[in-house]
Amino acid sequence: MSKNIIDLYRVFVKIKKLGYVKSMRDGVTGIGYTFETLINKQEDNLPIADYGDIEIKAMHRFSKRKIHLFNATPDGDFLLPIKRLVDDMGYPDKEFPKVKILNVSVNTKDYTQIGFYKKMKIKVDYENEKIVLLGIKYEKNIDLAISWSFDMSKERLQNKLQYLAVVEASSKVISGVEYFHYNKISFFKLRDYKLFIKLIEKGIITITFKVGVFRNGMKVGQIHDRGTDFSINYEDMRLLYKKYSIMRTFFM
Repeated sequence: MSKNIIDLYRVFVKIKKLGYVKSMRDGVTGIGYTFETLINKQEDNLPIADYGDIEIKAMHRFSKRKIHLFNATPDGDFLLPIKRLVDDMGYPDKEFPKVKILNVSVNTKDYTQIGFYKKMKIKVDYENEKIVLLGIKYEKNIDLAISWSFDMSKERLQNKLQYLAVVEASSKVISGVEYFHYNKISFFKLRDYKLFIKLIEKGIITITFKVGVFRNGMKVGQIHDRGTDFSINYEDMRLLYKKYSIMRTFFM
């Protein structure tokens, strides 16, 4: 592990010295995609870490945004649980009102309101070792049949998220084009999987459904499922991860 930290840190120092670098992709994913391109990583959706055993998360410096941990489709057939959920709890898209979408975050503490008569939250079911989605419709509890097993989340964390590198960058826009200066990197090690479940139970780790509509291209007007996201606020990272000292690592 120490060798991977040192190797990535040395690569980061070289990138930092480049100063502002033109974004290689438009939109919010540009900051991560550009950094991964600079370290010669090919884009993929594989359940393995980005750099050796280190997963890389890029973010705007001084922002307080959530850190995306992983995407996880609910248990069951690949697409059917989400399609069923959107049919039950979704709402019409403003541009394509005949198509239902669902962009909402849920936690264990409070029900999230969806429109006037629907709401959802999650709970930790220790007896059956799964995270369960709860729904209310017209003030009545409904069985959404949506859950995620403990085994699934444990496998994701152990295979992909044992170690994290959080890369921060300043940004500026020149003639409508965004540029990034990658100027800080922090390394973290997962403390204990059981803490992950505890943080869900406390409402600190949330689940976000990101089901929208393609706005252009050949699939315009069709459903666009961008994944079901498990996230934690950056300021809460140390509840789940232990931070590494770069200098201590160099001299180990």
